Amino acid sequence: MILVVIIYLLSALFCFLTWLKVFLKDTELSPQERRASWRVLIVATIFWPLVLPIAYLEKRAKRIIQSENIFISFDEIEMELNDQLARSSIQKALVGKDGYKTPD
Repeated sequence: MILVVIIYLLSALFCFLTWLKVFLKDTELSPQERRASWRVLIVATIFWPLVLPIAYLEKRAKRIIQSENIFISFDEIEMELNDQLARSSIQKALVGKDGYKTPD
């Protein structure tokens, strides 16, 4: 049981220090925002077993959405290339060997 408490406290300290670095980098906060940020920092440190997985899931969801957008753009590019290839094949079929259109 003591080991669990030690792991919890060490993890809380690590989370607190990590979040504190980010918090201290933001210099554009008003005094009210600073007080609110300190409260959030303390609450997040106490409840890190809940906060950390939720933050991880949010970041992961954003990455999945970004990767889906990349795949969609690749699919659009592939469709455009296929259309261009089809058009050029049709044009080649319509143009004879001497470069003139064949009569219908």
